[in-house]
Amino acid sequence: MSRIERTLLPGVGVRFDFVTEEGMRVGVVHHKIGRRDVFVCSADDPDLATLTLHLSDSEIRDLVDILGGSEVVQNVAHLTQQIEGLAIDWLVVDTDGPYAGKKIGDARIRTRTGVSVVAVLRR
Repeated sequence: MSRIERTLLPGVGVRFDFVTEEGMRVGVVHHKIGRRDVFVCSADDPDLATLTLHLSDSEIRDLVDILGGSEVVQNVAHLTQQIEGLAIDWLVVDTDGPYAGKKIGDARIRTRTGVSVVAVLRR
């Protein structure tokens, strides 16, 4: 699995990217205004994009569908409908937050918040 890097872009938003096995950097810039740009560049020069796509919300949903992401969302939605009172949410943990880098048990999240964490996705 590739390592996803997160870079804050002051005044702009957040950039997420990773390097493919072929040595290309692929990423998305999430602008504060809501726009998202998909880019591709060489791993050696992340500032020189060879391709940039400015996608609308509709186009982003289409791309997620093509990549299979909507199947995951549909399966989770189906699960929550079958179990009364179950709510599932995805949260990003900031790298400098109190839970960053900790194991679920060591973070004591349920004791502190009453929330059950069932999985952690890293990188």
